[in-house]
Amino acid sequence: MDDLLINDFKNQFNLKIESIKELKENVVIINDKYVLKQFNKDDFNANKVFENYYKFIKAFRKSIYNNEEHHYMVYDYIEQDKIIDYTKIKIINQIYDVIKEERRYDASYFGYFNEEKNSWYEFLLEEINYSKSIIKDVAIDTKIVDKALKNVKKEKIEHYLLHGDLGAHNFIIKDKIINIIDPIVLVGDYLYDFYYAILSNYDIASSLDFDFILSYFDRKEKYKKSLFIIVYFIRMCRAYKYNEIDFNNFLKDYKYLSL
Repeated sequence: MDDLLINDFKNQFNLKIESIKELKENVVIINDKYVLKQFNKDDFNANKVFENYYKFIKAFRKSIYNNEEHHYMVYDYIEQDKIIDYTKIKIINQIYDVIKEERRYDASYFGYFNEEKNSWYEFLLEEINYSKSIIKDVAIDTKIVDKALKNVKKEKIEHYLLHGDLGAHNFIIKDKIINIIDPIVLVGDYLYDFYYAILSNYDIASSLDFDFILSYFDRKEKYKKSLFIIVYFIRMCRAYKYNEIDFNNFLKDYKYLSL
């Protein structure tokens, strides 16, 4: 973290710095009270749009200060509960309650901010191709995800503003309530956020029956199944990169998915 930002924050808050803990290259905890996160310009602007658009959704964590010049935001620090049971249906229902509040967004494109795609299909195709590149050295039958993508191409999708990286790695659970951090702002179908969250962690996904997951939201059954399989494949490939145990578990179940 650049000392310039720390000093700017210190002056803005008229604060004595007693401790600084680095979480990532661009994120620090100050005095066990504040989280300071630095962005590039585009991500800073995207996060501002997301915050302003979803002021009314309590679960999405809001900044208490943001600096236009240096592109950083400050949040209250929340210490997560030490014992968390991700399998509880209450957690899934909290995710569902958040997704229900996501709204249509006035955009002519799909995809991430500043990486605009002409269609939802085009965005998903790119995500699938990137996922395939991650597992290029692993023998996996991709026919099912390719078939699912063809089904999605036929569906008319409305534009919603999405978190884009909803999942256990971005949950802070305090007093059994989910606080959601770190959006990678995306324009697309709200179901993507829902499935992405459920499939972010094998412990969550394995505790739920496929038909039960598909019972959420009143949409065409074939489309829900197809999008679920796509997100499953994307999440499985991400796990290959970051979590070998989750990847092996996802891979074991992948062959049982069908349309």
